[in-house]
Amino acid sequence: MKRLRQTHVRMRGNRLRTLAAILAMAGLLAWTPRVAMADTAISQMMSYSVMTGLFLEVGKAEYSGGKNNPGMPVATGLRYYERQGVITGTLTAIMIMLGGAAAASSPKSQRSWESGGYRYTETTYRSDAEKAAIMAGAAAGAGAAASAKNQSFDLEIFSRSLGGDVSGWRMNGYFGIPFAEHFMFELGMGGGSIDTAMMKNTQEIYVSHGYVGMPFRFNYATDTFLIFLDAQWNWIGHAASSKADPYLVPGTNAMLLRYAPVLPLKLGISSNLFGRLYGELSLMTPGITTAEFAFRTVLGLRF
Repeated sequence: MKRLRQTHVRMRGNRLRTLAAILAMAGLLAWTPRVAMADTAISQMMSYSVMTGLFLEVGKAEYSGGKNNPGMPVATGLRYYERQGVITGTLTAIMIMLGGAAAASSPKSQRSWESGGYRYTETTYRSDAEKAAIMAGAAAGAGAAASAKNQSFDLEIFSRSLGGDVSGWRMNGYFGIPFAEHFMFELGMGGGSIDTAMMKNTQEIYVSHGYVGMPFRFNYATDTFLIFLDAQWNWIGHAASSKADPYLVPGTNAMLLRYAPVLPLKLGISSNLFGRLYGELSLMTPGITTAEFAFRTVLGLRF
């Protein structure tokens, strides 16, 4: 507990340094020569690019603990964002091959019966030809996933070292379907584990957030801006209540919460107005009916 209080004091200074670092990055990179194709939001959506940078969030996000948390956590960290790349397809291909290997080695059928006071079990395994057919199908699916167009990958590393109250990670992989030239719908898989530790007056507050689910993203690109609506269907939220009451650790004043809302939403806008400098602003909420919001800004380089 004492260690958390000491960490919280250091965080106050770290937050100022984080803000200073973001502003310094903006100043150093604003003069970067403009590249026409890199500046258009349509190109940002439809062509290969990589963005890496810092993010800063303030407010009631899905890992904040909701209304039961009287504090207002700050989240800082690093983000890696890839469009039209290979990471999502490669990870998906690996999962398909592992699933195929598991299916090929599993029993084909199994039946049990009782006779003469004994219980018997008969297991039928797949033939070599059947195993080969399963692996061939898995290989074809893995190849299609690895070479799929319009895939993107988003990785966020939360760090208290940058001045925030949050640590952990979250990643989402998407496969996109473009339509009407300026639009793209994306669907994928994601997961993450995020922990919040903060102080409110003299009370220590901890929040545990888990995420495994399916993200959806709608994109609309103009020549200058990319506008997006992101929804993350969190399957863990169906099993662990998103409205769990907090409880105190016996003998302390520390409050613990487990918060896993089912459908966090994010509405944002991004652009490359200054050449290679990437900027993003977004409004987030744990759920449309919660009346809770957080604001995020991202600043980084796009290649």
